[in-house]
Amino acid sequence: MYKRDKTAIICEVVVPVFLVLIGCILNTINYTQKSYTIPVTPDLYPSPQRIQLNLDNVVSTTDQYTPEQLYMNMPGTKGINGNWNANFTANGVGPFASLKYYEQTYDLSLEGNPEPVRYGSYQIYMADSTKQQY
Repeated sequence: MYKRDKTAIICEVVVPVFLVLIGCILNTINYTQKSYTIPVTPDLYPSPQRIQLNLDNVVSTTDQYTPEQLYMNMPGTKGINGNWNANFTANGVGPFASLKYYEQTYDLSLEGNPEPVRYGSYQIYMADSTKQQY
């Protein structure tokens, strides 16, 4: 009858079990440092932020919100010291409408003072108020 040698049993059974146990022990150590929470709000960034939005939705529906209506409901848009400085750009029409929008966004990034840094541009695809799809 075939017998396994002791080194094969140690290498195939004992060592893997030992390594798994070491891994479980290391997993119980807490490496994270407890820190207080900071709510992320628009006033943490240098104001006013330059933000780029499209003028009309890409897909039009009968009951729709315009990108400007969505923008006006963002936090920090109301009042004299608003956190956002919005620029609305036309979408364009046809299969290359998105490409045209992003080319216009790039051109606008080169105009004027580059500070504060533009943190993004938003192209609103669809905003249906009846279905609540945004």
